[in-house]
Amino acid sequence: MIHHFDPEVAARLGINQAIVLYNLSYLQTQRALQGGDDYFFEGRWWVRHSYESLSEWHKFLSVPQMKRVMKPLIEEGHVVTSNPEHFNRTTYWSVAPEFLHSTESHDGKYGIVPSESTESYDVLHDNNIKTLYSKKVSRLEDFEVTDHLREWARTKDFKGLHAHAEMFVNYCLGNGKKYKDYNRAFMNWVIRGEGQKKNGGKWS
Repeated sequence: MIHHFDPEVAARLGINQAIVLYNLSYLQTQRALQGGDDYFFEGRWWVRHSYESLSEWHKFLSVPQMKRVMKPLIEEGHVVTSNPEHFNRTTYWSVAPEFLHSTESHDGKYGIVPSESTESYDVLHDNNIKTLYSKKVSRLEDFEVTDHLREWARTKDFKGLHAHAEMFVNYCLGNGKKYKDYNRAFMNWVIRGEGQKKNGGKWS
């Protein structure tokens, strides 16, 4: 894969930091162009990534190395983090405005070529959705509300996905439940919960 970065940012912060900032900047500007209520809060646009998925996109950086790359960026305020989905390990990242210029053309349009590692078939943001559709989650600690689950819920017109997820995780922890695939188990949980609401509180 080919990665791009701003040489001035690299001289100031380091090459690895410049590459990651560049890619996050591209994803963030694309998210702003495409919209999405889940990705705009606290007055700024965000993209979703775990350290594991960031490392996957930047294969020359292991997860521990990625954490070391991000640490000074966070401490110096170049990247802001949030974790509204507190029950999983995915973090929301937002790049400081001063670095967003690296993904803009001279006339202010988002027209330059991103690093290949950030491109997805729908030019979205964090994880590659094609992969997420077939991803099996065999450990509760790896379970998270992915874009696949969001899209699935939207097609079914299911609401309150994050509330469902929190209840599901608490149920598993409180009752020692184990599943071969927590994604599928969660989907069944939501289907049953939505069916219960539509049938006057009785399980359908």
